[in-house]
Amino acid sequence: DPDPPPASPLLGLRPLQLLEVKARGRFGCVWKGQILNEYVAVKIFPIQNKESWQNEREVFLTPGMRHENILRFIGAERRGSHLETELWLVSEFHERGSLSDFLKGSVVSWCELCHIAESMARGLAYLHEDIPGLKGDKHKPAIAHRFRTPP
Repeated sequence: DPDPPPASPLLGLRPLQLLEVKARGRFGCVWKGQILNEYVAVKIFPIQNKESWQNEREVFLTPGMRHENILRFIGAERRGSHLETELWLVSEFHERGSLSDFLKGSVVSWCELCHIAESMARGLAYLHEDIPGLKGDKHKPAIAHRFRTPP
């Protein structure tokens, strides 16, 4: 199994400071961080969850993943060594957190709900779209998701 890549050139040239833990999940934790004057989200995976990190990183690195309704990916890197290794995914930061957390803690109007639904539908439609010949010879494949149905 090949090692994760070294620091991303985008990240390696700029200092990244972790500010506070925003969430803890099954595969790691999400920090609010800062690169220069920009806040970022840093999802940190322990080395034991390398496969989850690689899968998420591969989706972000798929050609054509830039879209206004998809989280903006900034970079991925490996920090530390041996058993102390952490795998980082850095993306844009949203102050309101995940959609799930936002909806659990907020009451939204019908208009706001429609806007959220439209944004989600546009993002999902784009992800599921197969786009040949995107910018040069790159091909954006359709990305499939697995949804868990409620019990």
